[in-house]
Amino acid sequence: TAVPAGVLADHQARTEIATNRIRQSLDHSYTDLRDAAASLGRSRAAQTEVLRRSLAEHKQYRSLYVLDRSGKITLRVGETPLRTLVHVPSGGGITNVNTSGRIPVIAAYAQVPSGKAKAAGTGVVLFGEIDVKALNSLLPRPKLGSVWVTDRHDKVLAASVGYQAFQSLPAPELTRLARATQGAPGTPGTATSAVRLTSSGPSLDAAAPLAQSGPTARLGWH
Repeated sequence: TAVPAGVLADHQARTEIATNRIRQSLDHSYTDLRDAAASLGRSRAAQTEVLRRSLAEHKQYRSLYVLDRSGKITLRVGETPLRTLVHVPSGGGITNVNTSGRIPVIAAYAQVPSGKAKAAGTGVVLFGEIDVKALNSLLPRPKLGSVWVTDRHDKVLAASVGYQAFQSLPAPELTRLARATQGAPGTPGTATSAVRLTSSGPSLDAAAPLAQSGPTARLGWH
């Protein structure tokens, strides 16, 4: 039985709404972290207090820490960081801090104002590791079925159903659909949808780029 075009378009629109929820959550995480970095005091004790308060106020974070220019953690509050990628990025935004392991780790980062970094003798970049359960909880949506968030290599970072960290999508057709959202270099990409035939009947599938602007746009996630 053919699937009406309007039904498929509705499914794609619902997928884009779910994508926007994730984007907004990550955008807010970055904004919260940027504000915390700007509020850091000029002593180690004052900076620790700001981080503790931020961790208490923003439940999406599992750990907050400051890095020096070598990537060493010089100040931390919260749980033990799960990062395995050690880098000290410029600017601010959202990034992965691991590419393997039991739990995908997504983090927001922002620069510590140079005067405060020197005065406190701590570090130059503030990181906030985001609890993946907070992202997973945003994904279940009425009439959408299974929902996954994948990185630019089509590996799963979060999902509304059980998954293994960094696994591939469960069907090659889904991977091809995710890749079809990617635009030309320097462009944000567009949402797309298709009907996939399965043993239990037709499946409505849709994919959308995570963001077309903001701190997550350059990641290539979908």
